[in-house]
Amino acid sequence: EITVAIPKTKAQEILTDYLGNNGCIDPKVRARAWIKDLLNHHLIQQSGKLIEFRHQMIQEYYTAEYLFKQLPCISDQELQQNYLNYLKWTEPLVLMLQLVNDQKQALEIVKLGLDVDWQLGSRLAGAVKPEFQEQTVGLVAGLKVPKLLELQLLGITKSDRAITELSKFLDDDHYDVRSSAADSLGKIGTEATIYPLIKLLDDDHYLVRWRAADSLGKIGTEATIAPLIKLLDDDDYYVRSSAAKALGKIVTQATIAPLIKFLDNHHYDVRRSAADALREIGTEATIAPLIKLLDDDHYLVRRSAADALGKIGTEATIEPLIKLLDDQHLSVRRSAADALGKIGTEATIEPLIKLLDCHNYDVRISAADALVKIGTEATIDPLIKLLDDHNYDVRRSAVYALEKIGTEVAIEALIKLLDDHHEDVRSSAADALGKIGTEVAIYPLIKLLDDHQEDVRRSAADALGKIGTEVAIYPLIKLLDDHNFYVRISAAKALGKIGTELAIYPLIKLLDDNDYHVRSSAAKALGKIGIEATIDPLIKCLDDNKYLVRMSGAEALKQIGTEVAIQPLIKLLYDLHYLVRGIAAKALGKIGTEATIYPLIKLLDHDEYWMRMSVAEALGKIETEATIDPLIKLLDDHHPDVRRIAAEALGKIETEATIDPLIKLLDDDDSSVRRSAAEALGKTGTEATITKLINRLNNEEFVQTNDGMSCDQTINALNAIQERYQIYNPTYSPKPHPPKPIAIQTMYILHLSDLHITTPEQATLWSNQLAQDLTQDLQIPHLDALILSGDIANYSTPDEYQAAQQFLDKLRQDFPLDPKQIVLVPGNHDLNWKLAKGGYQLLDLEDYDGELKEGHYIKESPRVIRVRDEAKYQQRFAHFSQFYQAIKTEPYPLDYDQQGIIDYFPEQQLLILGLNSAWELDHHFRARASIHSGALSKALSEIRRNPDYRNCLKLAVWHHALNSAGSDRITDQGFMEQLAQAGFRFFLHGHIHKAETSLFRYDLSPTGRKLDQIGAGTFGAPTKELIPGYPWQYNLLKINDNQLTVYTRRREEENGAWKPDSRWTQGPGKSGLDYYSIEL
Repeated sequence: EITVAIPKTKAQEILTDYLGNNGCIDPKVRARAWIKDLLNHHLIQQSGKLIEFRHQMIQEYYTAEYLFKQLPCISDQELQQNYLNYLKWTEPLVLMLQLVNDQKQALEIVKLGLDVDWQLGSRLAGAVKPEFQEQTVGLVAGLKVPKLLELQLLGITKSDRAITELSKFLDDDHYDVRSSAADSLGKIGTEATIYPLIKLLDDDHYLVRWRAADSLGKIGTEATIAPLIKLLDDDDYYVRSSAAKALGKIVTQATIAPLIKFLDNHHYDVRRSAADALREIGTEATIAPLIKLLDDDHYLVRRSAADALGKIGTEATIEPLIKLLDDQHLSVRRSAADALGKIGTEATIEPLIKLLDCHNYDVRISAADALVKIGTEATIDPLIKLLDDHNYDVRRSAVYALEKIGTEVAIEALIKLLDDHHEDVRSSAADALGKIGTEVAIYPLIKLLDDHQEDVRRSAADALGKIGTEVAIYPLIKLLDDHNFYVRISAAKALGKIGTELAIYPLIKLLDDNDYHVRSSAAKALGKIGIEATIDPLIKCLDDNKYLVRMSGAEALKQIGTEVAIQPLIKLLYDLHYLVRGIAAKALGKIGTEATIYPLIKLLDHDEYWMRMSVAEALGKIETEATIDPLIKLLDDHHPDVRRIAAEALGKIETEATIDPLIKLLDDDDSSVRRSAAEALGKTGTEATITKLINRLNNEEFVQTNDGMSCDQTINALNAIQERYQIYNPTYSPKPHPPKPIAIQTMYILHLSDLHITTPEQATLWSNQLAQDLTQDLQIPHLDALILSGDIANYSTPDEYQAAQQFLDKLRQDFPLDPKQIVLVPGNHDLNWKLAKGGYQLLDLEDYDGELKEGHYIKESPRVIRVRDEAKYQQRFAHFSQFYQAIKTEPYPLDYDQQGIIDYFPEQQLLILGLNSAWELDHHFRARASIHSGALSKALSEIRRNPDYRNCLKLAVWHHALNSAGSDRITDQGFMEQLAQAGFRFFLHGHIHKAETSLFRYDLSPTGRKLDQIGAGTFGAPTKELIPGYPWQYNLLKINDNQLTVYTRRREEENGAWKPDSRWTQGPGKSGLDYYSIEL
């Protein structure tokens, strides 16, 4: 196969030969200098020992050029199977076709591409030289496919030659055909498409006009201005909006003058669309007419004008916009405030401050909002001064603005305001201090809990809950006895936010409160505290006579997620109130055990669609095969929301059983259902699904369903599956080769684990000791593979991996190994703890609105949590990934479902599957080693579908042990059954720092499926981490004559030599051996 990277030394040799043949003096020195210059100027980049072009386009061009030279040697079948069918070759093939000067050859390649995939072939048809495109586009137009699909394919060509074909459909009787033609003309997007698109602007169907306007906007030339301006008077809002956006992209005087004229149109929607277009243009020439529009009779026009002036943002617009803060319509006031906030100059601050004294409350709040939007220090001092204003409304408005800005500068003044004589000001100041979240305000706020006004006590309790201080616990507990039920509710909420166990029993007592709103708040608070002591009282809540309390109890139990609550929640599925039933179903789904499935299934025929929808959502969260049939049944539900939720749930379960029911849903009459089905198929569809979807697209009746929308969604699903599998059509996958016998030659596999390498000195010493042992004592002639099963570094730092790379480089001087011959998997020491800590975001519990997934957050205190940022969290393996790239020439994937990596050795008929058993570990969660089910599924699917892998000897490698004394072993061992079924014979690991062997038997018959364990000791752990009786160790695997022999080596001194480790006992009275053998 063509490669895009070569060893740096090889590149130097090629350049040296070239320069020498062209009379260059000292070509070797010049060659090195050229490569250095190319690296320094970032035209090429180094990846380990390999170099490659830095920019993908350059890689693709040279790949295309090389492929073009190979064309005469490639048969049609090879071209389809090995190149056209793979997505990675599409761009190089597109570039290559521009080099093909032979028309017959170009046509033939396009024909072959159309046979593989219609979209691929259409893309290639538009990639050939312009003089050949009439014939290649003709091939696309000549396909025997449904009309709507043909239109899409013609658009994919992006060729002017397709315009003639598309123009034939502009007068079609069906609007969806004309609309699709407009869309395809827009994809071509050249000036030659303007005339046919302008013709469609007079179409009698709004969707056609809308698509045509959108397409003209993408072209964006002055020739489109006049027809688009005419469209601002269209009857349909979407058409007018599309025309306005299109005109906004064409910034010329020829656009502005007609648009200004339309600002006087008699129809408010036309005036509004013209204002929207002028907003998109955003030049000062539009200011005066837009200011005039601020006095328009219609509020939507005034709002659009304000938005436009805010985007232009000059001082000339300030006074008219301030005037608009007195508008009678809320949305206009908000737009004016937003616009003033965007302008944000000091010239806006003084007039806005003055407006805080306005008699109209709405004006005061709008002015405050504008000041918040500006949010600079220049606004803060004037606002703080206003806290002493004689008018309490002014003080309140200033507090409101300071709260929104959230500045700590105002804290002292706000605390002073807690003693204000007006209750509304005290209440507003407490709210502001809670929002700012300063601990300085805690004691003044606690004092406010005794205020004579209940609204003030409520605000003080809310503020203390937001600050989350444990100092306030007892005063808040005292407030649970307040005579005002609103105050008791606020106190309960605050205690729930603080999350203290001290509040549990007072809150449990509150579950008997006379007011059901208080009981509901107490239940919610107990759910947030979420410990076992709260479960029984919450279960008792499920029998409350008020549905709101039962609902809060169910929601709280859902948050805790305890199996103890299953039976009471099942009973709640038959509650009289539909909201309670729905929450109960969701709670059971979150608990997600087998015991919850059957009670949920019984409700699939419930009369209320909302209940069936909740059941579908709950079953989707359980994600087991037992839920598949019930969810499939729900795909026939008469309510679209139920079908949609069921489709989304099935999209999380990767199984063939869901494919056909989801395909059937692609012609559903509800667009959201079709979209969910397409997305689910995109996630779970197999290679076989590609063929099924292609057959659907070749059905005229199906393609016309739902005005062509079913066709669009099917194409989306097809594209997603092709992207996942990186092939267009499984029909053109290479045919299997005849089976080869296993172990056709003697193989040597070196297995090292737990190196814990830290310094370059270790790299030099260890590589020399190891090479000496392999060559002198063991006398092996070569290595077929090198396996490092984790803990390569000690702290996962770049310096350590540099030393590890040095170790491998030195070893490869004695045993030349291609990158493909080296297998690397990470261990727990190959994730960086500092990066792991950076993968968590420190948050106040009360500010987190998302769902707290078990294991995805760390509770630092009752009120503070660390929540995983998934993108940053993956980076804890970043240093290992960079090391992996230096050795293997490609980075280690950070997406967990991609961490099942196959290394295939065709000559040896050997396959090694590397898995990451440390994917769930970090600095806090150190004992949850496991194998990612998605990574394993993807790898086993690839192995199953590739005939070359069928008769290989299969080994799996990961880091952690299945059995060990510690809690850091792999406890969920179900994946071993999948490996046995897939024909794996051995599994290799490390971690426990001692060599071990055992047998995993899947079948109990003598010739049944089984996997032998080959555990390696530690190659280089610090002395203090050695297990008593187990020195430093490594394994050498020899495969010969249908037998695998494991040689175990030991080293007892840091500077000593490796020796045989005769620990494998042979029976009573017999000496142990340094090896053991296993029949294949």
